[in-house]
Amino acid sequence: MYGLWRWRSGGVDGNMFGMLALGEGLYVVQAIIGVLMALNGASPARGVVHYLYGVIMIIAVPGIYLFTRRRHGKNEALLYAMMAFFLGGIAFRAMTTAYE
Repeated sequence: MYGLWRWRSGGVDGNMFGMLALGEGLYVVQAIIGVLMALNGASPARGVVHYLYGVIMIIAVPGIYLFTRRRHGKNEALLYAMMAFFLGGIAFRAMTTAYE
């Protein structure tokens, strides 16, 4: 929602980058926990799909950052907002593939 607000009010700012960095950090922590669980013998119900969703979540934020060439305008704010909504759906779908 913040990304849509920034799209309407002037573009990407430091607060938005902070939220994106925090979210990316949480995705990495989740991936580390998942790898540790896999090394201990646990696996998700639909393993390959679950891992694919995790990889998408980790590369999406840096990918959009590189795609926008570090610009901070309104269009970039809209791209980040759309990516955040997409990742919300991916996160929900990853949770549903973890269990049988």
